[in-house]
Amino acid sequence: MVNSGFPSLGSQQTEIFAVPDPPQHPSAPDLMDRQLKSPGHNQEALEQARVVQVGAGGLGIWSALGLVRAGVRYLTVVEMDWVDPTNLHRTPYTHDQAGQAKSHAAGEVLVRNAVKGSQITSIPLSFEEAAQRFTLACDLLKVDVDSNATRLAAAAWARKNRIPCVITGIDPKGG
Repeated sequence: MVNSGFPSLGSQQTEIFAVPDPPQHPSAPDLMDRQLKSPGHNQEALEQARVVQVGAGGLGIWSALGLVRAGVRYLTVVEMDWVDPTNLHRTPYTHDQAGQAKSHAAGEVLVRNAVKGSQITSIPLSFEEAAQRFTLACDLLKVDVDSNATRLAAAAWARKNRIPCVITGIDPKGG
């Protein structure tokens, strides 16, 4: 874990988790061999994409995990919540991460699971506050939250900044 260079957030310090490319024998096939064989797939574009993942709960952490395992190298996780023991049965978080900021716990999980060199930035704030305090430079905004207010704020921000936005979520009230 490296100091991010972002301003201090007190107990909500932003962190950057960095992972180098794993060693690979010259005769071994590329880790992304199957993806590279898919017609129209552009692995280089995927690896260079800057993705902001909003939400690291039961939906967002799995989405982020899929992104880093597919080869996304630059991922920022924005999540204001904390890991609660009730999260453990539906997420890859562990008992020792209970009480930790979900964005930081997500960074730890993602770094352990990245198959390519990656830079994971964690911001333990609401999306609205993170968008006000930081320049969220990205090529894709991925939103996986239960809050309709956050979904709407993210969609408005993405539209204003001309960034593609993918939103998924479950409304706890069934709406």
